[in-house]
Amino acid sequence: MHLALSPSSCPIVDGGASTLIKRLTSLNVAKLYLYEKLDVDGHFTKRCNIIVKMVEVVNHVNCLKLAGVFMEALSNATRNLSVKFERLTELDIITTEYCQWKSLSVMLDCSINLKVLKVEWAENSRNERWVDPKHIPKCLSSSLEEISISGFTGLTNEMEMIRFVLKHGEVIRRIKLEPSDECVENKFQMLRKISTFPRSSRTCVVQFD
Repeated sequence: MHLALSPSSCPIVDGGASTLIKRLTSLNVAKLYLYEKLDVDGHFTKRCNIIVKMVEVVNHVNCLKLAGVFMEALSNATRNLSVKFERLTELDIITTEYCQWKSLSVMLDCSINLKVLKVEWAENSRNERWVDPKHIPKCLSSSLEEISISGFTGLTNEMEMIRFVLKHGEVIRRIKLEPSDECVENKFQMLRKISTFPRSSRTCVVQFD
């Protein structure tokens, strides 16, 4: 399923669109895209809450791709995700400059059987400080095997996130990092620093593309 949304179309999720999606329980893959700004008419919080609802109704899929400002909405909504993504094994996130770290923690916490996490960072999307979740996401201790991050720069927030998943990821086998163009020459220094982080998985390999 591929859903292309604009801010003006978001309100229909409250009605017919959400009802339609709930009927599509046989879907294995959902791709949700939204690249336009959320706060176009003074209803930022309302639109964020609607988008959270949109994500909830595809909680039955095996593979979920979130692109654009979906991550911004998850961070700023007053409505929390109220479902678990029990079937989800692959999560693919493509960010914009609006992405915030909190939303990544939220999705990890809800994706209790996640095996593969793919993240494509956009420039300027890592300004918010990484804060370790109060509760360790279940997938880190039982299912998450592979993490792939594109656009990695080695900034403090990124390093803290890597430190967290290495410390608590008991079954992680590989973390693949693709550095941004301006950081290619620094990848060996970044790898050296990451090699000092404690690891729960003895078989985990961190590599740069």
